[in-house]
Amino acid sequence: MLDFVILSCHVWMVILHFRLGMMFLPIRDKNLAYQQLGTVFMFASGFLHLFYAISIVFYWLDMPIYNLLFSLAAAWLVAFFPPMVVPVLISTLTTPPENKTVITHFLHWLSGHKDQLTLALIPISVLIILFSIPSVFPLTEWNPQQTYGVLLKYTLGLISIWILMLLSGMSIDPSSVFRGVEKQITIFLLFILFLFSIYALSTFFTYPEIDPNKPLIHHKLMNENRSWAFMPILSTLGAAVLTCWIAFRFEYLDIVVNRIVRFCSALLSVVGFYFLLPFIENLSSNVYLSAVMLYLLFVAALYHWIMEWVARFWCPPTTELASIHEKLPEILATCYEKDQAIQATEKFISDLFRASVAINKALPADIYDSGRSGTICIESSPVVYLSLGYIRGWMPWLSEAQHWARSVALYLQTHLRLIESMDTIRKKENKAETMAKLASRAELDSLRAQIRPHFLFNTLNTIHSYIEEDPRQAERTIELLADLMRESLVSSGQDLVPVSQEISFSKTYLEIEKVRHGDRLNFNISIEKGCEHLLVPHFCIQPLVENAIKHGLDVQMKAITIDIAIERNDNTLTLSICDSGPGLDANKKNTAKGFGIALSNIRERLARQYGPEASLIIGTASIGGVASVITIPTSEVSK
Repeated sequence: MLDFVILSCHVWMVILHFRLGMMFLPIRDKNLAYQQLGTVFMFASGFLHLFYAISIVFYWLDMPIYNLLFSLAAAWLVAFFPPMVVPVLISTLTTPPENKTVITHFLHWLSGHKDQLTLALIPISVLIILFSIPSVFPLTEWNPQQTYGVLLKYTLGLISIWILMLLSGMSIDPSSVFRGVEKQITIFLLFILFLFSIYALSTFFTYPEIDPNKPLIHHKLMNENRSWAFMPILSTLGAAVLTCWIAFRFEYLDIVVNRIVRFCSALLSVVGFYFLLPFIENLSSNVYLSAVMLYLLFVAALYHWIMEWVARFWCPPTTELASIHEKLPEILATCYEKDQAIQATEKFISDLFRASVAINKALPADIYDSGRSGTICIESSPVVYLSLGYIRGWMPWLSEAQHWARSVALYLQTHLRLIESMDTIRKKENKAETMAKLASRAELDSLRAQIRPHFLFNTLNTIHSYIEEDPRQAERTIELLADLMRESLVSSGQDLVPVSQEISFSKTYLEIEKVRHGDRLNFNISIEKGCEHLLVPHFCIQPLVENAIKHGLDVQMKAITIDIAIERNDNTLTLSICDSGPGLDANKKNTAKGFGIALSNIRERLARQYGPEASLIIGTASIGGVASVITIPTSEVSK
């Protein structure tokens, strides 16, 4: 049973070290030299345990030669571990003591030449292998204890250099990758020394399980395999944990511990069944199968409970973590500003993990520890940077917790990106609205510019004709023209004006035209009571009045009457301009040209100001001419 446990441990160590070796590959940007060392060490440890596992299998198959070959391969591979590990340990102590001596000068120089020390130790490892060859062959007479003894002395001698450096007062540079792990390195080395001591004591004992039918080499291998077996398991496991600790701090500690718990649970379940088997093997087949089934159900339930408890140790329960996908999107949906979304996310993470959290800003120095607190950065735009304090005030942010925190950061980043998009769309809409207003004003000014020249020309000709014949009428016309220009300048730049102001402008225009046409032009203006303060688009009546004069009076010699009526009907305001001219049928050829400029401009302004709620309809008036009817929503002058 002990051999099975040893084999299982070696197989699990093979898987663990290869997986950890793959974890070191993505950290090239942190520390290239340390990444290379971690990768080589993990894969070398994996092959070491693979050789041990294969040697145990050959031992079971009673093939001692192959067993010795793989044991020898493992021993020679162990010889290269000191050149990989010890120079790195020595290079951690780079800060010299205050009182320097010749020895401390040498040790300080040694700590700064890690690569040269590694290159010097590799030939020593090769020489140890070469000197061990005479004692190895023939394999049947090889004493593994002698080879391992040399390797132990070699390793202990190198470790003693690090201990001497530590005792001399040298310390770890605070800016190095090894900052904050002085105690861990010391504990690990003391642990290795303890293991070596246990192994040294175990070599004085032998096991009584001697089968006279098997050669002596078989029992030598059995004793050596059992006494040495746990040395590489515990030492490489401790070194792997320390290496991961230095590289990732606490980030992946939960993954390593979870795998250890899974392996121990599986191993204990097999050991438990091994001890249960003698009690049930003599039972009937039905009872035997029932006992096995109950045992498997018990093991499955116990395993589930253990893993659930371990998972809760690292971070909140899964039921609470599920709220990240359920509640957080609902919370963010109510946030329309970036600062509001960030504050809501900070509170959500703090309440969920019971930890201090700062997003896109730093935590206070007494809360945040870069070595053991969490830091998450989502670099795509917009950048989301999470500074995370201890979970529950003491638990570091490990891989599982960081995975969930990263999900929260991605939700926040997506929402911030949505807010930015909405802000961009809103700015574009505001810009488009501003441009539309400017365009509307420009069109209005353009229409004014198109009307004023010929209107002023005709008015000035009328004034000129009255100067000699009727000076008073000329003076009156000049006053009317001045009032018209004054009203036009006062209302310049306004999109909406009161009805009273628009009617006053149009009435002044009609009076000037009446001076020109005399009795041939008559007009009536009626305003429903209460409509004087309602707002209408500026310059919307005068162009229609001008069209009525142009197409109703200028094309014939008969007199016409223009009726202007302002009426309110519930929530709408109606502006009617009707004339008694020849009507639409008599002006079909001129309708598109004459009406086109003014009508298209008014319709565009109505659509831009009121949307589909406003309209301009051209039809036949009840008095025989053309009726132009504008319908708009009512709006009053703000007080």
